[in-house]
Amino acid sequence: MKKIWWILPLFFAGAATAQNLEMTRLGTYVENGQTVVGTAETVLAVDITVSCEKVVSGPYARYAQRYLGLRAALSDKTVYTITDASVALMPGERYPVAGPIAPATARIESYAAHDAEFARLPIDRFYMDEQDLQSAAANAAAMIFSIRKHRLDLIDGEAGENVFGAGLPAALDRLDRMEQELLEMFIGRRMVTTETQRFRVVPAEGKYQQIICRFSPDAGLLPTDDLTGDLVLVQYEPQNPALDEPGVKAGSNTASYRIASMTRCSVIAAGQERDAEVLPVFQFGQTVALPQAKK
Repeated sequence: MKKIWWILPLFFAGAATAQNLEMTRLGTYVENGQTVVGTAETVLAVDITVSCEKVVSGPYARYAQRYLGLRAALSDKTVYTITDASVALMPGERYPVAGPIAPATARIESYAAHDAEFARLPIDRFYMDEQDLQSAAANAAAMIFSIRKHRLDLIDGEAGENVFGAGLPAALDRLDRMEQELLEMFIGRRMVTTETQRFRVVPAEGKYQQIICRFSPDAGLLPTDDLTGDLVLVQYEPQNPALDEPGVKAGSNTASYRIASMTRCSVIAAGQERDAEVLPVFQFGQTVALPQAKK
């Protein structure tokens, strides 16, 4: 059984000032006319941000180098990357009262896409023979160069006698869209999405590492039991305050308090530290007894 020490108020005030300690009262007591059940449990919010890059190859990808001098992806691919991570105290849950603890949850905090839709390119390469496909690619490349020449003529005024005022920007915008649509036939389409998931993490006393999920470049964030991904975990390094002054055991005139340990909490993904914060964690702290105020 853990010892509960009685600390002199003068010493405790000095320790709290020196180390900026956080504490909360334990047990059942009456405060402001209401019965309170005090517990000491820190809940952390771990946010993991993952970007997903999707590339769909164009039907003329194999001819991009030949006709346009560009390198293009020859096959579709999807790649996930952890772009950010953070750890902090869960809002509103620093000192939760006794009761059932909700299971770990994950929710989407943000979502951003560079393109609203991501459909496959309209031309189906599987229904064209090699000669037809190459001929179509050559024609598309010729149209790209024709569009570029026409754009330059408009800018230089060589072909702009019928395009003036607000019509010139509109014409240039139209040419840009036409060129982009043709270029996608060669270089394909790319979409990047960003998603942040929040994990509710409750540190456990005596446990200095907690796995919150796994990560794979091919599949993104995975459940903890999916061994195909690398570990994403929270690592704790408690810095317990030095409360080693002599004292006496708690009595009827004392109240129990839990002092949080200032703990370095770091988020590690695939062996790399992504974020670290020093936070007060009650699970790694110490319990002391203080005299109750006389009524």
